[in-house]
Amino acid sequence: MNSKDQTSPAIEQALVWIDATRPAAGRRLWGMNLVERQVRELALKGVRRVQIWVGAQSRQAVEHLRPDFARIYAVDLVFTEVPNGGMGGALGQVQGPLLLLAGDVLYDERVLAHLLQQGPGNLVVGEGGSAALFAAAESLPQTAKLWDGTRDGSWPLEELTKAADGLG
Repeated sequence: MNSKDQTSPAIEQALVWIDATRPAAGRRLWGMNLVERQVRELALKGVRRVQIWVGAQSRQAVEHLRPDFARIYAVDLVFTEVPNGGMGGALGQVQGPLLLLAGDVLYDERVLAHLLQQGPGNLVVGEGGSAALFAAAESLPQTAKLWDGTRDGSWPLEELTKAADGLG
């Protein structure tokens, strides 16, 4: 499963963001925090640049990565403070396809592999709201509302299904 040749061609042009604005994103599990685990799996699947969005409550915990982490996995990590408008404001300015992952979630590698294989048009929803999405550039304005609305659990499943149809 850890082969980068299983990724869709869309990932080559896609931005990869991790929404690490919740404090739980820095939670350590078996020696690594949740963000480190996501970056490691993405790197093993061929992703080379990841933008990690942090908030005031999560910055210190998330930025506390191993000093050699980026070098070990040959991935460029960029930490960015979320603007006042939240992730939705940042999403509205993206120009290409985007893979967006919730930083406070432990993903099974098969979920990431599936998202990377299928390309834009996919949404993963868990009990706490949306956990991951891969959206095409033209659908990002709707995606911003979808992401913010599902992260707080305010969207019913039927509406999520309809909204997810427009991600591709």
